[in-house]
Amino acid sequence: MRAATRFAVAAAGLCCLIAAGCRTRLLDPMAPGEGGVAIDLAGTIARDAAAAVSDLAATVDATPPDLAARDLPAPPPLCRQGDPVVQLVLDARGASSLALDGATVYFGIGFNGGVSRVAKEGGPALVLAATGAPAFGLAVDETHVYWTDNSAGTISRVAKAGGPVTTLAQGQDIPRGLAVDDSHVYWSNEGSMSIARAAKGGGGPAPFAAAQGNALSLVEHGDFVYWGNGTTGSALRAPKGGGPSVVLAAGYQYIPAIAVDGSDLYLISHKGSSLVRIPLAGGPPSTLASAQSYPYAVALDDTHAYWVERFDRTIRKVPKAGGAMTLLATAKALPWTLAVDDSCVYYTSDGPQGGVFRAPK
Repeated sequence: MRAATRFAVAAAGLCCLIAAGCRTRLLDPMAPGEGGVAIDLAGTIARDAAAAVSDLAATVDATPPDLAARDLPAPPPLCRQGDPVVQLVLDARGASSLALDGATVYFGIGFNGGVSRVAKEGGPALVLAATGAPAFGLAVDETHVYWTDNSAGTISRVAKAGGPVTTLAQGQDIPRGLAVDDSHVYWSNEGSMSIARAAKGGGGPAPFAAAQGNALSLVEHGDFVYWGNGTTGSALRAPKGGGPSVVLAAGYQYIPAIAVDGSDLYLISHKGSSLVRIPLAGGPPSTLASAQSYPYAVALDDTHAYWVERFDRTIRKVPKAGGAMTLLATAKALPWTLAVDDSCVYYTSDGPQGGVFRAPK
């Protein structure tokens, strides 16, 4: 008897028992003879119910584990080629820092101060911390947003959902660049020309690297922290576990931005207004773009490097392996910084027409 039939017999018998209080025997219409034969109802219900459950379990076990994933279509990308630029936040003047997680854009305001967030799909912006001072460095982890306040000389954080602000370090000398990993926050001090860090769990600031010039940009990747020394025109790194800093490249000028992937470091240099790729394992650098109009920020995905051109107000990309540049967007005001996800590039721009924007990659 198939599972559906067993369920029907079991259900019919159970209803009979509940509604009429019938005896535990009924006539099986499928049996030969004019009146059929008497069967044990309770036993039949129990046996067929058990068999039906067994059949169902076997069916479930035989179902490919990824059936649901294969049956459900993948969600469409948020940004597709040909989509217009979308302004997510209006009049975010001086929005000089930007960070992303899966669904949200976090940004720091330069002039009137504060740290805010807005959904990537759009909607109202939520102020997480009204600091009243520029937040030039910004980073996120799974639960918190971190930023530098170069006026107050502090490193702070707030929960992504909002709440009280926690100060992790104070007394810093114009902190600028910022990065976080699982255990620590790292930042550059423009005034004292040093790199410092603090444990997320507390304990205050600790020196990480001294005499690092005008280090505006700082990132972490793997076992190292990377930064650009704008005074000497060099790019450096130091192990998180301790040890001397190592120069990866030199001979550049005023390095406002760097980015790192698993194999290369990318830097913006105002010598030649260029974007340069430097192999971490050693080897000659490659200039990916030159003679640009004041490049200022850089971001990476698996295949391309992205940057903003301050003076001609554009957002551009170039293949990491080298090749032709692509114009992605023209900003209404001077762009500051940018970040990328799977399908979109997000950027901030300054001035009365500034804000936070989204464009297809």
